[in-house]
Amino acid sequence: MRIAIRAGDILLATESPRGLSARNVLEGKVMSLERRGALVVARVDCGLIFTVHVTPGAVRALELATEKKVWLVLKTHSCHFVED
Repeated sequence: MRIAIRAGDILLATESPRGLSARNVLEGKVMSLERRGALVVARVDCGLIFTVHVTPGAVRALELATEKKVWLVLKTHSCHFVED
């Protein structure tokens, strides 16, 4: 089974999220940050590699850097089954 999640639909937190309705929270570590136009592409290792789109302002505000511990928040409605 494969599940697709748009990179822009993944929320990124630098502290363990609490009090959320979203139940899909994964702990991980930033592997890389790459500026691409108006976005920054973060690759996060949570056992699987996730690609997350964030703004440059978010990178600064969250003080994102490689090796930083982060949490990904995935809303159930953002997860889509992909048929092979």
